[in-house]
Formats: sequence, C-alpha cells, structure tokens
Amino acid sequence: MLDCPVDLLDMESTVDRCLALVEDGSGRQVSVNAAKVILLAEDPRLARFVAGSDVISADGQSIVW
Repeated sequence: MLDCPVDLLDMESTVDRCLALVEDGSGRQVSVNAAKVILLAEDPRLARFVAGSDVISADGQSIVW
C-alpha cells in the first residue's frame, strides 16, 4: 500500500511470527496505520526502519481495506 509492504497475516500467524522473533532474540515487528503511511512518504529514515522490519502489521481498518 503506497510503497509500504504489509504482511497479510491473521492474528494467530502474527503472534506465531512475533513469538519466533522473541525466541530468536532478534528481529522487529511494527504496525502501520494511515498516519504512519503518510509519514513514510515524508521521512526516509522511518521508511527504511519499517521496510527493514520482519513483521509489518496493519493497524486499523483504513490499512486493511
């Protein structure tokens, strides 16, 4: 969405992936909402941070739709 990849995971799969990251001791999960997607276009550092995350979750119906 607007150059922001979002993992297409249901809640159970998201939790499983996050638990695996915790057990591994590495990785990161971020959630993106509509406001953050707008900020990504304006802030290259934030865009790199989000793009480099292991799990990118939708936060809000505006992202899901």
